[in-house]
Amino acid sequence: MQRQRLSHIIILFLLTVAAVLAAGCSGRQPTTLLPLQESTDRVPVVFLPGVTGSRLRHLESGKLLWGRARNVFGPHDGGYNLAIPLDGSPGPQPSEPDGPLLELNLGVIRKPVYRPFLEMMEANGYKAGDLADPAPDETFFFHAYDWRHGVVEAAEELSRHLERLRRARGEETLTVTLISQSNAGLIARYVAKYGGAGLEEAENGAVAPKHIHIDKIILLGTTSGGALRILHELHRGRRYVGSVGRRMQPETLFSFHSLFESLPVYMNDLFVDRDGEPLAVDLYDADNWERYGWSIWSEESRRRIHNKGRSDLFGDVELRRSYLRRHLELAKRLHRLLERDPPGFESPRLYSVQAAFEPTAERAMLVEGADGWETVFPEDARVQDDPYLLSLMVAPGDGHATLESQNWMSPREQAAFGHSPIYVEGRHFEFILNPATERHVLQFLRD
Repeated sequence: MQRQRLSHIIILFLLTVAAVLAAGCSGRQPTTLLPLQESTDRVPVVFLPGVTGSRLRHLESGKLLWGRARNVFGPHDGGYNLAIPLDGSPGPQPSEPDGPLLELNLGVIRKPVYRPFLEMMEANGYKAGDLADPAPDETFFFHAYDWRHGVVEAAEELSRHLERLRRARGEETLTVTLISQSNAGLIARYVAKYGGAGLEEAENGAVAPKHIHIDKIILLGTTSGGALRILHELHRGRRYVGSVGRRMQPETLFSFHSLFESLPVYMNDLFVDRDGEPLAVDLYDADNWERYGWSIWSEESRRRIHNKGRSDLFGDVELRRSYLRRHLELAKRLHRLLERDPPGFESPRLYSVQAAFEPTAERAMLVEGADGWETVFPEDARVQDDPYLLSLMVAPGDGHATLESQNWMSPREQAAFGHSPIYVEGRHFEFILNPATERHVLQFLRD
């Protein structure tokens, strides 16, 4: 039996490798649109990757902390080298963004990430450049940013780069199109409304500068209203490449400011009891995280931190409490700003490509037992085996964000859509590599 089980594991692994190899070496030609190829009047386009979509390089050694294939497949260190100290210090691994994650290269095996998108843009006449040091004739850029930090910090950096691009092109007003994937839609929308203003400045009336004109925002599976999947990852960790890949432990993810901004805000009834009855539990009440043992408050996380002696990263109990309260409050303030239309705001034209055919987590179940509370998610067996509970706890979406979340916009943004959302096949990230998605993006750029 053990030999048979080992054979099954080996076969599963070889099939996984074969699938990755086929995806990375398919040889598919870039999607093109003739009118766009022949155009001589190009508005610069900036692509904003989602979480984990930018490489991170260690400031002192120059070593890539995130962006190589082995960062994803291993080592199995719980991702502690990426954790941000909760006390706000640089910590032992200060890093900076180092360009977009184009592909994962394991020798003969290559898994595409954003390279197909880059090749598509170049095949349609765009010239790729570095947004941090742009040339006047460059028309396509990735905005690489440290995806562990918050939306406002990324928006401030993007605004500085757009100003640099405006000066390089010698234009009084820069017109630009933003393409955003996943949580980066929050960055694009913030910049359109408030430019590079800080959170308090935006709350006090700051608006986007007039000399940066965002003509269009193309949203690709964006989590505008957040995703319950983020609570799942903060609570249980995140694994890459199925059962063979690297695992980021909950306490590592707890240190990423951006994840608190991606928690669900589009609905309040996020929890049910074992019978499917709604529970009035506020996800943004920090006391509830300790009460239900979420993320860094779980016994497993506390034990790991103690055994590894990593109080330098995660501090003591009081630091964790103050950190959590602060970042939950910052997330609420950010979304209040995004859900409103500031005075004089004229929304860019909006376009959206979404995946709508995957059952997507919308609620979790809280069950009290002798040893405390257990949080049960829709993919767990006790829910999968109960059709009624499953129907209560999932909704249509892309496997990460529900459709309602993807469409969670302010009134003026809703009115600015060029047409209804386009729906394509695929899960949260994979569908951006779908040729149908690429065709729609090119048509939006031509529109």
